[in-house]
Amino acid sequence: MAERKRVGLIFSNNENWIGGTYYILNLINALNALEDTLKPELIIFLEKPNDQKIVEEIGYPYLKFLTFSLNYTLPERIINKISRTILGKKIIDRGFPSTVAQIIFPYFDAEALYNIRAKLYWIPDFQAHIYPTFFTESELKRLLPLHQTLANRNFPIVLSSQDAANTFQKLFPESKSKIFVLNFAVTLPDFKHLAIEDLRKKYQLNQPYFIAPNQFWQHKNHITVLKAIEYLSTQNLDFQLVFTGKEYDNRNPQYTDDLKEFVKVKNLSDKVKFLGFIDRKEQLQLMNNALAVIQPSLFEGWSTVVE
Repeated sequence: MAERKRVGLIFSNNENWIGGTYYILNLINALNALEDTLKPELIIFLEKPNDQKIVEEIGYPYLKFLTFSLNYTLPERIINKISRTILGKKIIDRGFPSTVAQIIFPYFDAEALYNIRAKLYWIPDFQAHIYPTFFTESELKRLLPLHQTLANRNFPIVLSSQDAANTFQKLFPESKSKIFVLNFAVTLPDFKHLAIEDLRKKYQLNQPYFIAPNQFWQHKNHITVLKAIEYLSTQNLDFQLVFTGKEYDNRNPQYTDDLKEFVKVKNLSDKVKFLGFIDRKEQLQLMNNALAVIQPSLFEGWSTVVE
């Protein structure tokens, strides 16, 4: 039997960007669907050792785990800044051992991992180019030049939809980078054993309900749904609206509070429920029993909710 390919996957269980977490878990699930001889050995690079059990639950047979950190101390950053100026490269590199994997995915930093022969970069979306007002100045200073660098250096880049690929071509028409569209695929955990009546009681859902399961980022456009609820509340209809998701936007920390204040001022508290970041299986069963799933987002690179 030929030696298995060694593929490195960078994984972080991050409630502030749970879509990125699900992206890697779904990718591992997809690889697990291959026949055994085609399954690569997966080297999972973890920032937090406790995240290992989340990956192990998938049951992929060929896993290896390594903990890493790309955080540099202040003296290390100073040394690297000087070395980049003089030598054009970093002296201190917290990259991964060159022999541990034949390829690393997904990677975002064009300046790191000099010692890995094959790197696959991933641009989740181009929202920073289309809606820059939703980003901080520091984020724009990081993302926009990074995307330009990736396009200029002709790196292999993974995108998550044909729409993203079309946008890349519009933004960087001169780029010779090889683009791969890796369509998003979802594998769901078993959730249907959860009793919906127990969940309705737990979350005080005593009416038929709609659900909007999005992170609380400004571009997710929750306010449009709330304005619709404000209008419908005058129609004597029997329903509730359920929001789930991490209630924090680092770009606009006041965002969730403003939404809740809108609900309070418009007397919609009996119609609107903010459940926060809840168990994934419970969320799926609530989605499964909702009148409809609402996705008001202004921009998506791909959508875990829709998939």
